[in-house]
Amino acid sequence: QLVICSLDFLSQAEDSFQLALKAEWDLLIVDEAHHLQWSEQQPSQEYLCIEQLADHTKGVLLLTATPEQLGKSSHFARLRLLDKDRFGDYQQFLQEEQQFQPIAEAIDSLLGEDTIDNKHKQLLADMLAEHDQSRLLEQLENSNDPEEKQQLEQAIIEHLVDRHGTGRVLFRNSRHTIKGFPQRKAFLYPLPCPQPYLQCFAELKNTPVSESQLLLSPELLYEAFFDNSKQRWFDIDARVNWLIEQLKQLMPQKVLVIASSADTVLDLSEALRLKAGINAAVFHEGISIVERDRAAAFFADEEEGTQILLCSEIGSEGRNFQFAHHLILFDLPANPDLLEQRIGRLDRIGQSETIHIHVPYLQDTAGEVMANWYHQGLNAFEQTCPAGVSVFKQYQQALQAALIAHKADPELVEQTAKTLAEVNLQLQKGRDRLLEYNSCRPAIANKLAQRCRQQDKNNPLPDYMEQVFDCFGVDAQYHRDDCYILNPTEYMLESFPYLADEGMTITYNRDIALTTENYHFLTWEHPMVLDAMDMTLSAEYGNTALGSIHYPLVKPGNILAECVFVLEPLSNSQLQSSRYLPPTSIRVVLDENGKQHQQKLSHQLINQHQKRIDKKIKAKIIAMKQNEISTLIDQAQLLAEKQAPDILAKAHQNTQKTLLEEIERLQALKKINPNIRQSEIDFFQQQYQQLNNLLDNAKVRLDSVRILVNT
Repeated sequence: QLVICSLDFLSQAEDSFQLALKAEWDLLIVDEAHHLQWSEQQPSQEYLCIEQLADHTKGVLLLTATPEQLGKSSHFARLRLLDKDRFGDYQQFLQEEQQFQPIAEAIDSLLGEDTIDNKHKQLLADMLAEHDQSRLLEQLENSNDPEEKQQLEQAIIEHLVDRHGTGRVLFRNSRHTIKGFPQRKAFLYPLPCPQPYLQCFAELKNTPVSESQLLLSPELLYEAFFDNSKQRWFDIDARVNWLIEQLKQLMPQKVLVIASSADTVLDLSEALRLKAGINAAVFHEGISIVERDRAAAFFADEEEGTQILLCSEIGSEGRNFQFAHHLILFDLPANPDLLEQRIGRLDRIGQSETIHIHVPYLQDTAGEVMANWYHQGLNAFEQTCPAGVSVFKQYQQALQAALIAHKADPELVEQTAKTLAEVNLQLQKGRDRLLEYNSCRPAIANKLAQRCRQQDKNNPLPDYMEQVFDCFGVDAQYHRDDCYILNPTEYMLESFPYLADEGMTITYNRDIALTTENYHFLTWEHPMVLDAMDMTLSAEYGNTALGSIHYPLVKPGNILAECVFVLEPLSNSQLQSSRYLPPTSIRVVLDENGKQHQQKLSHQLINQHQKRIDKKIKAKIIAMKQNEISTLIDQAQLLAEKQAPDILAKAHQNTQKTLLEEIERLQALKKINPNIRQSEIDFFQQQYQQLNNLLDNAKVRLDSVRILVNT
């Protein structure tokens, strides 16, 4: 049911692609979606493949950290894959963004500390008057209470975003709105170029190498074109000795080293071992995925792992090493997008310290040209550079000429910096601040964050899972604070969900999980936890019990039946029925006379005071009281069913409040906001009807029984 394949496989194997179109997928996920190239005149073959698959798939998820790096048209192309009806015309898309600009400026004025100017005040008055909400602005102007003013500002903003924003169909968060990302600090190290390299460049001068990455990796040229039987490149390259010294200085801190070529990585590994006795983990395209995982885990291990991971360009995408704070760029990529991908291995959520980016380069080489252009022209080492690729395209030919000449061009660097400032200004003006605000509303976001912190602080999950592991025979060994190593044992009752034969390391700590990729983060939503709960609930162990208790309100020798029933609708994940009626327990405690005692005999009280009964005596009691037990269970069932209508009525009210209000709101919005489509309204109306049918058919079922003999 799960298939992972490359985009090349789909775009080049026509038979397989046609079969994929017929497979009726539930979800299509495209990683690194910014690689899909599109234009109105000529979309790429890869884009067309994904477009056809998206048309035949219920859900589409596109993953990219650079949604607008290649320009608005590229961003629009991906939106088009998500909803071709909504995003069908590029020019209309641009016009809509322009229409939202004045509204975004008005919201900025509300959020700002300065007084709202007359222009924005009039704009707000006009927009609020359309919907009979002008009183909000009047109250804001007349209020002197800071708390009341904040609430009124919030109400106005919520109203404007709801009526005019694009957030109905699109959400995007960026560093402009999400804070807490680390700082980046660059260190450039000019090193002397070895004489053999200079001779290599001189001999190739008349037949220049046009491949930029070869110019930026002189060791590859040296190895490819010249007899190096006497001296390997790592014996003459100053960057190697510099790397060894740098690692010694940074010991024991973790260091990620990235080079463009797997050959360079393998040679560096050999050089570090022979010259300094350093055992580095290597990560490149020449090893299997399992071997890459092991290398990454060896690097991540704080106690017994390696200090350094040598990584080829393949490690620039998809791997997270935010537990490390030092990145060494042994060479530089020829494209700023790749540079940002490299730095992004450390610069991500979960990084706790400033990232130190070390850039050694050989003087009078293409490496020096590129280092200066990145640092002084794009400032790409110390800042994210959304405009980097578009600026790179403008100056690509001039940059290529400078790389071939091995000579820096100060004018090129100056022009690049100037163009970058202009493009950044355009991007800043073109930001859809309405969209950004709707994607992360501070008041709601802060409350959610506070609830997450509180839940993490008072988390009963570790104690619960400890009992689960013990009951099912899973060996859970303490590893460090909030971390445990799980291993299967021969005493397990059955195979435990998601527990591999070789074991696994888990953590209940969110911060540890963010910084240690190979640890499994257990939450109440983790598949292992969910399946373990299902195993517990579906198993027969524990759903019946018999014990004794001393309870003065019942005659000695009589029995009490504690019955727990569950009221639940038929499970429907698409309708999210459990949101409106989660499985609700109904508890009834009856004596032999049919009198109820659940108010006085709580579940916890019984657990505290009940006593065990010998197995042989249990069998005799059950045989003796079999008819009474059956009668009590039937009576309890009737009492539970009498309670069900009140519970279902509240669920219906919840459904009505949530969905009918949303339907009415969308119907009103549709009159003024083109983003609202009839299909959205139809969806909620259909969902409302289906949920009511599910609730009407909800049944009470017996979940567990405990018989208590009064002593």
